[in-house]
Amino acid sequence: MIVDEIKDRLAEAGRTLRAVRDPRPHITRLRSVWPDAPDQYWVAYARAKPRRVRLPVSAAAIDRMDECLGWLLYLDVPERRLVSAWMLGLKIKEICAIWGCDRKTFWRRIERICGDLAIELARRARRAAA
Repeated sequence: MIVDEIKDRLAEAGRTLRAVRDPRPHITRLRSVWPDAPDQYWVAYARAKPRRVRLPVSAAAIDRMDECLGWLLYLDVPERRLVSAWMLGLKIKEICAIWGCDRKTFWRRIERICGDLAIELARRARRAAA
């Protein structure tokens, strides 16, 4: 795989991971079965903000995410933390503040890490073929 493909797969894995819902019920959802009754109908009209409909994640996307999360085990811990923060959608400005770098350095690190992953994946593919 080339570096751009790996970068795209890691970004997709992060989106999939954020989209997967927690299957456990939350205490706040179980607090009340009945909704709060509005005082008057004109108070209730358009009170609720529109909610974003979340589509279920496909099984193929979850499989690709699992494969990408396995790739993170090939990295050192600081590199794994950097890539995980980027994958999970932390703002690049915040990541740069945490790691003490600027945006250009951040993207160079991501490129280098994806290049290292490409080399490691190619090495493992050759071992499996032999």
